[in-house]
Amino acid sequence: MALEILGLLLVGFTLGFTGALTPGPLLFATIDASLKKGWTSGPLLVLGHIFIEILVSLVIIFGLAALIASSGLFYISIAGGVTLCLFGFLTIRGSKNARLDGINGNASNPVVAGIVTSISNPFF
Repeated sequence: MALEILGLLLVGFTLGFTGALTPGPLLFATIDASLKKGWTSGPLLVLGHIFIEILVSLVIIFGLAALIASSGLFYISIAGGVTLCLFGFLTIRGSKNARLDGINGNASNPVVAGIVTSISNPFF
């Protein structure tokens, strides 16, 4: 029994660690906000990410994912794939006009940035 629990903890830790090591939008938002607002923006970004993690965990715990029929999941997957391809195309097309000015540091909220970058990350 204890060995099974230890194995589950190891799998959970490894899975969580691989997600944390993947560079993505949250990492770059943290770097950007830290450079503009200091070290306190890092925990605020994490707070926004935690909010989304809790929301997803509640959806899983209460079984709301089971309400989506397999055909609904198929259509959601197709829509998501088409959306990712469209965003990729728009990113490539708009890259020739890219600038490094960024967003005004005073206007961005690190908690909102944590929420938005977590939701918009396709790996999440």
